[in-house]
Amino acid sequence: MRLAFLGTPEASVVSLRALVGAGHDVVLVITQPDRRRVGQHNIAEPRKRAALLLGLNVSHDIGDLGASISSVGWWWPMAH
Repeated sequence: MRLAFLGTPEASVVSLRALVGAGHDVVLVITQPDRRRVGQHNIAEPRKRAALLLGLNVSHDIGDLGASISSVGWWWPMAH
């Protein structure tokens, strides 16, 4: 299944890895912009770091899905 992935940053990393491991085609991971810490470099949130390590496309703008949005499945992990 082709997916665009969104989720709560730390809680979604396990779900993102599981989807990729199960063979799903994650075409885009939507993340929050990197945050700058005082006296440090920009810090990417966990979901973005995991997506980049998995070789996935990352964006901060859901509009990047454009016209392909109708052909992409959406799945949100639910915290229990």
